[in-house]
Amino acid sequence: MIYTARTKAGLTQKHLAELIGTKQPVIARLEDADYEGHSISILQKIAYALNQRVVIELAPIEHEQSA
Repeated sequence: MIYTARTKAGLTQKHLAELIGTKQPVIARLEDADYEGHSISILQKIAYALNQRVVIELAPIEHEQSA
């Protein structure tokens, strides 16, 4: 999502990093689909820089029922 929003906004990783006060490698890690170290605060900063907002939702887990 970050990659899509960043490229749609026409920003490089470096420019986005500068906007939120971090370094380009941080943005690269966040855009990596396997990266699991996301924090809400950095996602909020990115969303703000991209004129977006973070939406977090808890949804029920659907369990398969035995036949």
